[in-house]
Amino acid sequence: MLAVLLLLGLLAWTGVIPMPTREFSRPPEEVVAPPPCPVGDGAPVELNYISTRIYNSTNATGLATALGHDLATLGINVIETSNWNDKTVPEPIRMFAGPNGVNAAYTLLAYLPEAIIVFDPTNTSEIVDVVIGKNWTAVNVAATPEDVQAAMEPLPDCVPVVEEESSSE
Repeated sequence: MLAVLLLLGLLAWTGVIPMPTREFSRPPEEVVAPPPCPVGDGAPVELNYISTRIYNSTNATGLATALGHDLATLGINVIETSNWNDKTVPEPIRMFAGPNGVNAAYTLLAYLPEAIIVFDPTNTSEIVDVVIGKNWTAVNVAATPEDVQAAMEPLPDCVPVVEEESSSE
């Protein structure tokens, strides 16, 4: 009897006998909020006015530095390149932008077409945080003015950014 149980256990462990999976034992998939819509007139931002921080969320070394170099070559201000201190993002590129950086993030889509944009209401600067994730390939250094204009089209299901009015006392 013990030999039969050991044999069954070994067959299940090696995958010969399929075992049912439990949905509750799987980690929950991350849900990303819908992207923000372009702000104001939705005009692209000139590259020399875009500031970024580049982070690598993968185990591959040197990706943030390489991407930072490519973006700097295009005229984009790269403030920092570093490792991401959170889990690996599942997209090739995830950009975080606050209300003042949304149009810069949309402009960057022409050069990083695999990216998604995540709205970060706590970021009150114009800086766009660019996080390299799984399967990132390369920067589209050959983006044309038409590519930039096309990148400014609102993403599907985008949510308008509510700009706070400044109060004067």
